[in-house]
Amino acid sequence: MKNFSSRSRKKNLSSKLIAYTTLVVIVVLIPVLIAVSIKRNQETIDSIKKTLDAVCSENAYKSQIVFKECQSSAYFLKSIIETREYTIEEKRAEYIENNIARAMVSNANILAIWCIFQNEEDSVVADTSNINDTHKNNFNFAYYRLSNKVKKLTADEDSKTNEITDLAINKVKASGISALDDPRLASYSNNNGSENLVANFTVPIIKNNVFKGVVSVDISLESLISKTTSSPDSYAILLSNKGTVALHPDDSQNGRNITNLEQFKNMGFNFLKYVEAGKPISFITDRKESYVTIFPIKINDDIAPWALCLITPLDNILKSNNEFLIFSIVAGILGLILALVIIYLIIKRVLSPTKLFISVFDSFSRGVFDESQKIILNTNDELYAMSCQINQLIDNMNTLAKFATEMSKGNLDAEFKPLSESDIIGNALIDIRENKRILNKREAEQKLLDDRKQWSATGINKVSEILRQHSQSMSQLTFSALKFTMEYVDAVQGGVYVKNYDTEDDLYFEMTAAIAFGREKIAKGKIKLEEGLVGRCASEKLTIYLTEIPDNYPRIKSGLGNATPNVIVLVPMKTNEEVLGVVELISFKEYEDFEIEFLEKVGDDMAVTVANVITNQKTVRLLEQSQRQSKALALKEEQARQTLEELNATQEEARHRIEQISSLVSAVNQISMVSEYDIDGYLTDINDNFLRLLGVDRQQIIGKKQGSFDKVENREKNDKMWAKLRKGETVTSVQIIDAGFKNIVLSETYVPVKDSQGKILKVINIAIDITHSYGDKNVK
Repeated sequence: MKNFSSRSRKKNLSSKLIAYTTLVVIVVLIPVLIAVSIKRNQETIDSIKKTLDAVCSENAYKSQIVFKECQSSAYFLKSIIETREYTIEEKRAEYIENNIARAMVSNANILAIWCIFQNEEDSVVADTSNINDTHKNNFNFAYYRLSNKVKKLTADEDSKTNEITDLAINKVKASGISALDDPRLASYSNNNGSENLVANFTVPIIKNNVFKGVVSVDISLESLISKTTSSPDSYAILLSNKGTVALHPDDSQNGRNITNLEQFKNMGFNFLKYVEAGKPISFITDRKESYVTIFPIKINDDIAPWALCLITPLDNILKSNNEFLIFSIVAGILGLILALVIIYLIIKRVLSPTKLFISVFDSFSRGVFDESQKIILNTNDELYAMSCQINQLIDNMNTLAKFATEMSKGNLDAEFKPLSESDIIGNALIDIRENKRILNKREAEQKLLDDRKQWSATGINKVSEILRQHSQSMSQLTFSALKFTMEYVDAVQGGVYVKNYDTEDDLYFEMTAAIAFGREKIAKGKIKLEEGLVGRCASEKLTIYLTEIPDNYPRIKSGLGNATPNVIVLVPMKTNEEVLGVVELISFKEYEDFEIEFLEKVGDDMAVTVANVITNQKTVRLLEQSQRQSKALALKEEQARQTLEELNATQEEARHRIEQISSLVSAVNQISMVSEYDIDGYLTDINDNFLRLLGVDRQQIIGKKQGSFDKVENREKNDKMWAKLRKGETVTSVQIIDAGFKNIVLSETYVPVKDSQGKILKVINIAIDITHSYGDKNVK
């Protein structure tokens, strides 16, 4: 055992670790501190921006509520005026004035209200007259707020606002919708010269699509942004839809367009389009001086939205963050120095026992894992755990060495278990053992496979020799091959069935060889295609292997008793996909696949030889048949010669008859009218006599329907006549033809002409002119 000494040190390694650790801390920690500070700085800025956005959004919403409340008051008064007709006429003015006063009392943001409508709408002031394009002398109610008191506007006071009010009236009268005018300074009392910044909201009164008047409300703007700012240096601006400054802490800026203010000049983008579209936007001004957030104030769909703009100097936002950044840098440097001191002390302590570990690892590198190398520590820390792992490694390597030694001796069953699923060496040894077992198994299987191939090849060669020796006799061929095959595969009974070619109509398989218990049996029996197992094997062209024997299958009998076979094998004798026979074997033992393959090869070889035998037998039969046919042919040639002489005499007689018929037809054409029709009754040919009688050309009449020249058309009679002709009957008739210049009476005979099969080809009409003998009266 090697004991640990606390004085052992590794100065070079500890110095390197301290230097590397210091470098890593500096390289990693400082950028991290900088990144954290920058991120914290940005997060703080983003948080302040979000706060400013929230403040602006909240105050914009409050301003929107103020506008909507004033709008509601205007619409309420509009409804009062529209329904005044339900009030007694003498009390209407009082009713309207009371509601105006009530609206101003309930909403402190309203500085003044006008209710103006055409005087023809009410007879109370019917004695006054309108002044065109003004509200003067109209039915007018006007109230304003002064020192938190609601007062009625006198005629003299009203004269100050006539021009402004007229513009508002004309604007809504032209558009027919409510309107919010740009801010203006307004003063309502002659006794008080103070002016208030107001926005005028005007609602039209329209009845039956006719303009009747307006309700106009002046809204105080100064109260809208009094509490908007979130810091002393921040300030708010109220903007109209077109960017006009409605309210600015500096009164001199009121009424200017925001793009003309100093901090908004030379902006790189058009932020006013967001104001006009009623969308919020936040940005930093082009000179990096201020953070600006703008939120819309939406009143209704008829009025373009206004906006509230909150401006905060960037110096205020960045001041606190810069202080935090400086504090973070100082704290980071102090922490870095402290961390380096602590790391130095820890490394010196941790690396002190490394000399002992290096000595042990040096032995490991040389492949030495001796019990004497085990380390004993009492530190109860990671070093102690490391020493335990080294000791465990020594034990594990000795165990692996013992197992490898046992495997080298051939003991593959030696007990061994890997340390874990990740044990590379242990699992590798297990794999080596398993691979060795698999290799031994494969060698045994390959030897068995080679033995089976040799067994099969020997049997096939022997069968081929037997087939060559007995290729002249079908019975001897099949018997010899069957006998050897049964002995080779330990079959107790067997038979060979060969296809019979004597008659094609009655195809069957005939038993040509049968063996039972090594002795030849009388071969008899015929089996048709698809009959029984033999017929099924021949029909399917596939091997049949049965281990479950049918109950009706014959039992094997011997002197000691009888028993049902365990296995039946039927192999087709097949060549070129043609089954020439079937080999049937019966056994008490089951066959393996290689034995079945051997039997199939035997069947194929037997099929080739049987095909040759059958071909030879056919050749012999054909020669014998050829000799018989030669004799019969000579006899038939003599008979044919005699028949030919008789045929020549018959042809000569037929020629004379044809000449007579031709002369007869020519004579008929000379003295009679002849025409031909197809089987549908249409004229296909006509002789010259007929044409002269009718006085027409051939082209005029060919294709005409029979009966179309009748003086009196009788379709039913013609249909019956042609029905008889199609049946092959000859028809005679008398036809009166209207030739135009005269009526002609013909005696006609229609004769069907048939081919050799009795099919009607055409109809011939032979006609005789009997007009003179028929009489003029009968003709008419």
